[in-house]
Amino acid sequence: MQRVIIALALVGVLVATHFSGARAQALEPQGLVLTASEVPANLRVARSETVSRGGGPGYQVFFEVADPFRVGDDSIVQVVNVVALPSDPAGGLREFIGNTQGVFGGLTEQGPVPVGDESRAYTSSVSVGPFTGSRAVVLFRRGPAVVGVTVSSTSATAPLGEAVRMAQIVDARLLALSSGAAE
Repeated sequence: MQRVIIALALVGVLVATHFSGARAQALEPQGLVLTASEVPANLRVARSETVSRGGGPGYQVFFEVADPFRVGDDSIVQVVNVVALPSDPAGGLREFIGNTQGVFGGLTEQGPVPVGDESRAYTSSVSVGPFTGSRAVVLFRRGPAVVGVTVSSTSATAPLGEAVRMAQIVDARLLALSSGAAE
């Protein structure tokens, strides 16, 4: 009987090791970022790259306006999406928040938005002569991942709804992976 219990325990350890390894492999930041079909049609991928954030792997992609001569008064001109797997996700989110305030400055906190386990949203607008621009930033944590989505536009009103929509796309991927790993 003792050998059966030991054998079952060993099988349990092997199964747990297999599924935890499968989950770690499934969380590849590059496969979680937004794609060209998920951002406004007037944008194209400008660059994408592997990054390191908070002691863990990450990936970021920049989408920019494809034709600058067709930009209107209410056009989205840039989307930036970063997905990172920091060693400490809560600390990683705090770091993202600190970096966002440092890079963009003048952002107004909009509070949490309906995405992730924990989230923050920020907006800013600027007018220089006849030109206006705005930015919306959504930062969130879902399990081991920290995500940032920044949307810039030529509108005087920050595109917060669009930033939340795109953040929810990435969040849905993370939710699908976490529910798949739990099965």
